[in-house]
Amino acid sequence: MIRTSVDHAYEKILGRTKEKKATLVKKVLIIMVGARRPLTVREMSIALGMATSTVSGPLAQRKLDPDRLEDAIRHLSNLFVVMRH
Repeated sequence: MIRTSVDHAYEKILGRTKEKKATLVKKVLIIMVGARRPLTVREMSIALGMATSTVSGPLAQRKLDPDRLEDAIRHLSNLFVVMRH
């Protein structure tokens, strides 16, 4: 029962997301669900950079800009992500 409601909630979130950005939103959701604790924006920038990068190499080359990512997540997430400072 809980699983069904969670799946429904995620489908609803993705349904409000432009198709072009749905893959990125799915990756954000997967990272958030898989995390043992809430992530900082910096940690999310590392995890998402690793998940989306086509470059293999040092982390510095794959990490996303945390400032830009925070704005992007707020815009993409349709309020399913809460940012606390």
